[in-house]
Amino acid sequence: MVVFLNWLVKIKRKLWEEVYSLVNRKMSVIDPLTGLMLQHPFRSAGINAMKVAHRSGFGMAVVFIDLDGFGEINANLGHPGGNRILKSIGEIFRDVLRDTDIACRFGGDEFVLMLLNTDEDLAKEVINKRLIPQFDCIDVRFSYGISEMAFPDGRKNIEFEKIFDNLIDEADGKLYAMKELKRKDREEK
Repeated sequence: MVVFLNWLVKIKRKLWEEVYSLVNRKMSVIDPLTGLMLQHPFRSAGINAMKVAHRSGFGMAVVFIDLDGFGEINANLGHPGGNRILKSIGEIFRDVLRDTDIACRFGGDEFVLMLLNTDEDLAKEVINKRLIPQFDCIDVRFSYGISEMAFPDGRKNIEFEKIFDNLIDEADGKLYAMKELKRKDREEK
């Protein structure tokens, strides 16, 4: 009987260790506030998605999004109100995007979307017809930049990590160009 109880305690401890490990892994992959993927696991998932897209001959677009005036939202609504907005944004991305797309909270009020089998024009359509109307419902505006995946022709040793980082950097650069245009438009008015 004692042997059986000891065995049962060991099994229970092992099960709790596995549950704890699973919870920790999920917590290190998913942002607890928005329910979106965190930056580091997003990079790994994105690189793997690029490999699949390359093998399949599909395109892919990366959309870098930054909320406009989020500091003012926090100032007006307080941080709990800002957190409710961020949580709503996570819900919007999960509702609007396809299961094959990947959404990431890149940091603070920045988000990155990876839209598979999508070019820049289709990405703009998703933003204009599906995202902006949903963001309007929660009275939030955003700026964005889009980059499109292109692989060097005829290369066998493709550096997917470098291409992924370049896609993020390009989309981020276009995002800040859009923010600058918006700033200039406000100054002219």
